[in-house]
Amino acid sequence: MDLLWTFAGGLALHYGLLSTHNGALFGLVALAGGVCHYRAQVRAGYPRGLAVFVGVQLAWLAVVLPQNGGFGNVW
Repeated sequence: MDLLWTFAGGLALHYGLLSTHNGALFGLVALAGGVCHYRAQVRAGYPRGLAVFVGVQLAWLAVVLPQNGGFGNVW
């Protein structure tokens, strides 16, 4: 499945639907999100860990969408 998403992302980048993002920012968000997710799951169980995981994914989406013009002329 990862191969499919990599291929789709490569095509979207090639045809100008996406642009590259800041790798350092991605690393920072991924590391902080991973630590928060792990701690929440260990302390409060699977449902809380899942909620943190989804929250981090939505936070990253909120960073990537404006970089790629996902909000159009609104922002």
